[in-house]
Amino acid sequence: MKLVSDHAVTSGNDLHRVFGFLKTYRAGVPESQVLADLTFGNPLEPPLPDLVAALRTHVEPKSADWFAYKMSEASLPAFQALAPAA
Repeated sequence: MKLVSDHAVTSGNDLHRVFGFLKTYRAGVPESQVLADLTFGNPLEPPLPDLVAALRTHVEPKSADWFAYKMSEASLPAFQALAPAA
């Protein structure tokens, strides 16, 4: 059994790129010269209603063990069959 899953490692590598960008995209620009940083959108705009609805639908737990590691679900073998081989 692995200590860290392949998915977690891949996600970490992807996030490393994002964090690298965040550290360097404004390198050398003094804070006093930044009027508005809209790199990731305008924080004053309300979130899109469909995005909020999708998050609400999939984030709210449907039962006490909704986010538990459940190995007994029937859909698990089918999902594992879709996963790329290591």
